[in-house]
Amino acid sequence: MNKKSDFYKALKWLTDVLSHLHISYQIVGGLAAKCYGSTRPLHDIDLYVPGKDFSKLENELIEYIEFGPKYHKDEHWDLDFMKLNYDGQEIEIGDADHTRYFDSQSCQWIKEEINFSGSNIIEFEGITLPVMPKQDLIKYKQRLNRKVDRIDIEEMQNEV
Repeated sequence: MNKKSDFYKALKWLTDVLSHLHISYQIVGGLAAKCYGSTRPLHDIDLYVPGKDFSKLENELIEYIEFGPKYHKDEHWDLDFMKLNYDGQEIEIGDADHTRYFDSQSCQWIKEEINFSGSNIIEFEGITLPVMPKQDLIKYKQRLNRKVDRIDIEEMQNEV
């Protein structure tokens, strides 16, 4: 990945903002999978923050917000989140306290349990990130069972 890419610039900017505001966060989704060996192209940057920090973050990021923060529900997700656009890069920030996802195996909604202190600290492209633990990521991707999730799982499990 080119360090001058929109993705890298957005990730560096976002981690600097979160650090400056002293907001805990955890990287999830495709970027977390990439940290564990997935190779598919990334569309966005997904992360969770504690619900108590949403308004502080909203105030800081207001000029970049394209959606929310507000409630959203579709066939896979039931959550409060905000979508940002930083210099062309999409970023989705979820409220860790109020997120559920649909388990395609049990056909039930599962409350997402984010343990910020249990994050794995991984260096990605020179940026230190708190990342969802690999087994937790695999478990939730197995439950979601979308095409991208199956690709990520296969590639993460093949990573040595």
